[in-house]
Amino acid sequence: VEVFRIHSHNVLQFLQQNSLRESYNLHYVGRIVAQKEIPLIDDDATADATQWKRYAIDLSELIEPDPHAIYEVRIGFLPQHSLYPCDEALEPYHLPEPTDGQYESITSWWNGPFGWYEDYVWDHRDQPCKPAYYNSDRFIRTHVLASNVGLIAKRGRDGTLTVIATDLRTAEPLAGAEVELLDLQQSPLATLTTDADGLASAKTERPPFFVRATYGDEVGYLRLHDGESLQMSRFDVSGQETPEGLKGFIYGERGVWRPGDSLYLHFMLDDRRHPLPDDFPLKAELRDPRGRIAWQGVLSRHLDRIYPIRLATAPDDPTGIWRLNIQAGSARFRKNLRIEAIKPNRLKVSLNAGKEPLGIWQEPHRLDLDVRWLHGTPARQARVVVELTSRDRAPAFEGLDNFVFLDPTRRSTPRQEKLFEGITDDEGRASFSHTFAKADNLLAGMLDLDFQIRAFEPGGNFSTVSISKPYHPRTSYAGLRIPDNAYGWKYFSAGSQVPIEVVAVSADGKPLANRRLELGVYQVGRYWWSESYDELARFASADHREAFRTATVTTDARGRATWTLETDVSGRLLVRVCDPESGHCSGDFLYLSSWYFEAQEVSKEEAAMMVFGTDKKTYAPGETVQVTVPAPDNGRILVSLENGAGVLRTFWHDARRGDNRITFEATPDMAPTTYVSAMLIQPHGQTTGDLPMRLYGVVPITVNDPATVLAPELSLPQTLRPESKATIRVSEARGRAMAYTLAVVDEGLLDLTSFQTPDPHAAFYAREALGVTTWDLFDDVAGAWTGQFDRVLAIGGDGDLKPPSAKARANRFEPLVRVLGPFQLGAGRTATHEIDIPNYIGSVRVMVVAGNGQGAYGHADATRPVRKPLMVLGTLPRVLGPGERLQLPVTVFAMED
Repeated sequence: VEVFRIHSHNVLQFLQQNSLRESYNLHYVGRIVAQKEIPLIDDDATADATQWKRYAIDLSELIEPDPHAIYEVRIGFLPQHSLYPCDEALEPYHLPEPTDGQYESITSWWNGPFGWYEDYVWDHRDQPCKPAYYNSDRFIRTHVLASNVGLIAKRGRDGTLTVIATDLRTAEPLAGAEVELLDLQQSPLATLTTDADGLASAKTERPPFFVRATYGDEVGYLRLHDGESLQMSRFDVSGQETPEGLKGFIYGERGVWRPGDSLYLHFMLDDRRHPLPDDFPLKAELRDPRGRIAWQGVLSRHLDRIYPIRLATAPDDPTGIWRLNIQAGSARFRKNLRIEAIKPNRLKVSLNAGKEPLGIWQEPHRLDLDVRWLHGTPARQARVVVELTSRDRAPAFEGLDNFVFLDPTRRSTPRQEKLFEGITDDEGRASFSHTFAKADNLLAGMLDLDFQIRAFEPGGNFSTVSISKPYHPRTSYAGLRIPDNAYGWKYFSAGSQVPIEVVAVSADGKPLANRRLELGVYQVGRYWWSESYDELARFASADHREAFRTATVTTDARGRATWTLETDVSGRLLVRVCDPESGHCSGDFLYLSSWYFEAQEVSKEEAAMMVFGTDKKTYAPGETVQVTVPAPDNGRILVSLENGAGVLRTFWHDARRGDNRITFEATPDMAPTTYVSAMLIQPHGQTTGDLPMRLYGVVPITVNDPATVLAPELSLPQTLRPESKATIRVSEARGRAMAYTLAVVDEGLLDLTSFQTPDPHAAFYAREALGVTTWDLFDDVAGAWTGQFDRVLAIGGDGDLKPPSAKARANRFEPLVRVLGPFQLGAGRTATHEIDIPNYIGSVRVMVVAGNGQGAYGHADATRPVRKPLMVLGTLPRVLGPGERLQLPVTVFAMED
């Protein structure tokens, strides 16, 4: 037994490079203070050397403990300590006496106590009858700090650090503890004193790296290293991040522009969490598709934080994706702008494919087309062409974001086919049927059905629209989840036990109980970057013909089952799960290595995660939130209400065995998303049922505050006339004051990209990601873990956004686009605007986007036809050659008898 002392004045220097589980560069911070051989047989003559037996070491017999120092205890063994039978006895090795107080450390025995010897070979390290077997890799070490101070720290994106001090013996909060916050260079940042609940918080100029708490003669340390925070990836904590507490929303009047067009853009800023001066300048720049800066400027003029941005493009500017970047302090916002050679549609096309989502159980599908001129008249006898492109899509189900539902061994190339070519009837309608499910069974997951529809006018001009719909080629799906190790990787030692969780769900996401699922494990290429799809395709069969290990499981009432993978095979492995009933399979990869020792087992934190719930998912301010937290025994529950910026509120609850119901009131500051973080802390020595000393979990709740919703109202004629003035009145349904912008845009332009009216409320009150990082020291408390670890899992994940895609070739056009504002509307007032309508026939959308600078937002729109009682529409060919003759098709619309 060897004891190394890290001097109390060097503890922070040690923690700069090490956690309490690491031992780098210890010679800078301390020295060996004791060595002693302990003969176990002599200590207990009745011990059976063939059976495992626990021993304890009383360190007070070896050292004079310093309560503020950290000790590393090392335990090794020498050849003479082994009872392993060898043909020839090994030469004993005796530890030399210390010289000038310096000991020879057992941690220096890389090749054993005798070092390299004449017939040494590497294999001797695994042979107990060779000196090299007794090397430092076989020894164990642990750090010891004598303290009853438990520490929890929570840091939000707003820079505020909240520290909670507890008594490890009783789980009670420590009131009056002195808390020091220090940076990485050990410079003090703040000194705090905990209140009656053991809480103290401060916002520092630099992020703290150390927390040192002193209570009486005892000291506790906590290192705030990002990689050592509590894992949250198993919980549902994804969403929109809020840098610096600022939110921004950039919007335009349409989704696509033509070179030479003006860009009428606006930026809305929500700075309630981090108020900025009224005249605070915002930096803005516009970059073209080549990355060059086309414009840059400063935004300072605004109405209730609505900043107008007026830009112009040149006719010879490049087409493609342009990018608008806006910077407010260190917070950055951006929006992609599509500049293309396009022209507006003159026909409006809609597609009805039946009840969504579409699925194989609806085959064959009936598809109904409706084609109309923008001003509302049916497009009679119009030729329509419908083409389909189908692509693989990863299935996603609510609450199962950490599960994989895609099979890497199966891949279908995008398939294009013409579904329909025909003529509409006198009502502008056409119908056809199609079967989307094919005979092959090698689909990776779901499908995206992208419909490209062209509707032709009598003169040959056509309008185009792209419509995308998800499609389920299976009635059920099988998913799996491979856990991460302590470092967040799917990397484990060969021979270790890796729990694989699988799940079966229906196409609508409901769990399927008593479902038989089949698993297969495959050995694949060692390096993913040198692997081709063809190499994986040979594993695509549903009966796992190429697998070296197979298993069958049955799901429980939650549609889940767990299977433990244990194999000595090393390398990169593929685990697949298949549902024999539907034919769907999913797969994911992991690595097993014979030399990987660090973090080889599933992280202990998985065993410390607990699942709890709330009585519902959505609340209004003033409603009571009820949280139910299960507890195996008495203890204390720390409840922390957190959002995307920081900690809102923290309080304690006395836990009793069984379900603990905790209630609190939903408040406006909890909108839009609040995370309920619960940490169950047991007194030391009461680790009931082989559970750890501390269990933790996080659940999100949504708070919808009606006060954050503005309700703009539009009043305008039901029909607009070309070459006239249109009167538009704007008000707020409840008479609230607001700032707003007004836009009138050709529907033919908006249909090109299926443009939706900008909705600032949905943007600003989108679900927020958890913005709080949590650390504690409970995993390092001696005796805090007992027995085997039973994993309790929760969910996490995110969603994906698929932007609409539409591109068409066209001649020049003069679009109908009118953008006004921002304007200020007083409380209880109605604003009137007059818009000049040019010589235009079609349909326009009138859009209002509003905000009040106090966290309330809204939008409204209205679509109106623009027409006369008698209209004539002519269409010229796109290209004419010298000497050619042409016929000019003319369509006459008589809208009244």
